[in-house]
Formats: sequence, structure tokens, C-alpha cells
Amino acid sequence: MRKNKTLPDLPEDETTLPYECISIDIFETHAKEHALAIIDRHTGYVWCRKTGNKNTGTAKEILLILKEVLGAPIYWVKRFKTDHGSNIVG
Repeated sequence: MRKNKTLPDLPEDETTLPYECISIDIFETHAKEHALAIIDRHTGYVWCRKTGNKNTGTAKEILLILKEVLGAPIYWVKRFKTDHGSNIVG
């Protein structure tokens, strides 16, 4: 048994309001900087924020960035979609 089980993918369903479903993913640039992409699935609006080095891309750091970027609408989010990375799911 794997230490971290992979969660099933969420179905691609329609959204009716902004902030209903947010996709997030951590990526590394060619300059070896780490960043978080945040996408509103309803409007397609994209935010991007540096997270520091790879060791700071933790779930706690991601939550702080989401609160800073989204503000109060973070409490309207019904679903978050990710690629199930251990630093996001943790």
C-alpha cells in the first residue's frame, strides 16, 4: 500500500458562480523559482504568486497565499481542484 493514496479526480462539472470551484497547482519556473497558480473555474481568471523555494510550498503556505489573493471570497469556494500533490493535499 502506498503511503499517500491518490484521490479520485473530481468530475468536470459546470459552475454557476465565480469562486465556486478553484483550481490550484504549484510549479517551478526555468529560474528554479516556485509559484502557485490559482484559477477560478467559472471565469477563467488566473492569479499567480511566488511561494519561495521548494521547501516553503507547504499546505500552510498555500492557505496563506489563497487567503491573501482571494480575500473574503475564499469562504465562498465549494471545491478546490488539484493534481493531488503531497504539498497541497497534506
